[in-house]
Amino acid sequence: MTEDAPNEAITDHSSGRNVVSGRGHLLSAASVTGIPHLGSLLWAQGLPLVAQGFLSLFTAAVLGPAGKGDAALAVTVASLGGAGLFMSMHVGLVGSYRRGGHRAIVRVLTLTAAVSLLPLLVGLATGVARLGPNASVRQVALFIGFAVIVLEAPFLVILRTAQGLGDAAAYRGAIFIRVAVYTAAVLLLAMSHLTAVKVVEAYASGDLAGIVYASLALRRIVTGKRPEILARGVNQWRPRLLRDLTMPSLQAHFATLSQQASYRTDIVLLGFLAPAAVLGQYAFATSIAEVLWIVSEAISLSVFSTVARCTSEGDQTGARRIFRRAVIVQLSVGVVGWAVVAVGSVLLLHVAFRAYQPALPLILILLPGVAVGGLARIISSAAIAAGRTVMVRACAVISLILVPIYIPLIIVDAAVGAAVASSIIYILSVALFAIADRRYR
Repeated sequence: MTEDAPNEAITDHSSGRNVVSGRGHLLSAASVTGIPHLGSLLWAQGLPLVAQGFLSLFTAAVLGPAGKGDAALAVTVASLGGAGLFMSMHVGLVGSYRRGGHRAIVRVLTLTAAVSLLPLLVGLATGVARLGPNASVRQVALFIGFAVIVLEAPFLVILRTAQGLGDAAAYRGAIFIRVAVYTAAVLLLAMSHLTAVKVVEAYASGDLAGIVYASLALRRIVTGKRPEILARGVNQWRPRLLRDLTMPSLQAHFATLSQQASYRTDIVLLGFLAPAAVLGQYAFATSIAEVLWIVSEAISLSVFSTVARCTSEGDQTGARRIFRRAVIVQLSVGVVGWAVVAVGSVLLLHVAFRAYQPALPLILILLPGVAVGGLARIISSAAIAAGRTVMVRACAVISLILVPIYIPLIIVDAAVGAAVASSIIYILSVALFAIADRRYR
């Protein structure tokens, strides 16, 4: 829902192994809640989001609502396009590499980059994206946003492949470099004259730095692991691009993409159906409300790793116990966080961001959905970890079916309609996921 760079979940979905390690132990979080690794996960999730939250507030103050809206739309298009078009190709890559297919990475990245060109070509053909003296700020920003997808999608493939092969340090390093370069570029550009276009250019620079670092890291990982795999007697296997690499990846991608669509379509739709100033107010509101995602994402990652371990050991009782505990913690944190963020928002807008006073009702409307919506992530993470493919497909279908709710409400009442639709979608997702969870056990 925000225009900021997405915070990638440090979980190896292809192998069922948790690969998060962090310097901050925060043992009290795990000991109090009974959820394993929660402190480390909060550390890993929180640092990038702190930088992104700072950027969101900074660009809101410097650009104003209209400029904020244009920047939000273009960066969201880039991040959502990358998340959609990387096609979870790391799933096929990791599987094929472990079977001896060492030369598939270049083929996959070439395919991903080629597919990622499609949004830019469509944008140019329709006039939505343009360059030149006659192009509007929004058209130029969208041109860069569409172009960034060509970096974003391969970057995610490389990043997730490194994660899938077990190198959490490379994953965290790439995310840190990406966010640090993006933040530094925005601050440097703001010393002269910051515009929506320059914000998107700064985002592109972060992606470029991240992909260079991640590529070097992946090369090191592959070189280091190749002797280990060959020592197990695995022959040089040449996987088929469609059957062995693309199809397994797309099956996994369907579930992830559907939830991304239900969570992040609002900015894109509002960007094309409402004025830039309205979009800017809404983008500001989502950046505040979604602070609560830090905790829910950390809990869902812990649930994934713990349920995967319990399932592999045949401990169904332990898996159910950690799932129930996570639900209780999420509800408790959601209620408390709801109140804290609501009060903090009133003070923040009154003291420092008076131009964004219209965003306050939007924040209050968004908060119930965000507070409750974390349960949907926990339910789907548990289903993926347990290998419940029917349940995972059900979650994907439910998420896609709910996306159209945005359209009529945005048409009727722009930003308020988007906020209402967002909360409705999140709450309905949780209810329908819970029903499906009982039905498909």
